[in-house]
Formats: sequence, structure tokens, C-alpha cells
Amino acid sequence: MSSEGTFTPDDDAERFAASLDGGADVAPDGDPELVREVELARRLGALGGGLDPDPQARERARQRLLAALAREGGDPADGPPRAS
Repeated sequence: MSSEGTFTPDDDAERFAASLDGGADVAPDGDPELVREVELARRLGALGGGLDPDPQARERARQRLLAALAREGGDPADGPPRAS
């Protein structure tokens, strides 16, 4: 929390992670937005790999991303970090 009593983006991420790691019986601190985000994350997590694209769709998306980066003059090797 900043000296003004507001949360910074890093604080928000820490609160979210702590709420998510707390398990189903630990409610977030009453922040309605945090409650909604934690519930959504738990629901998506319960779906597991059911939402993963098939390998061909993943490759098409990768190719589109690399083409977009190339058009912007970025080096595809310096692309976004992998989430997995």
C-alpha cells in the first residue's frame, strides 16, 4: 500500500495471489472486484485444459503474433514472455 493509503498494481497482484492461494474457504478482503476476479480465476482453473486451443489453432495464433511483431518492427525473438 502506498503512503496515501491506496493500493499499487504490485499490491493488487499480491492481494489477488494471496486470495487465490487461500483456498475456497478464504474470502478476499471484501473488495467486490477482487471477489469477482478470484471467483473467475477459480472457475477457469477448474476447467483445466478444456479451454486450451488445439495445436493447429495455437500455431496459427503464434504465426499471427509473429507477423504482427514483424510489421511493428519488433524482433519476434524478443516477443512476449511465455505464460507456460
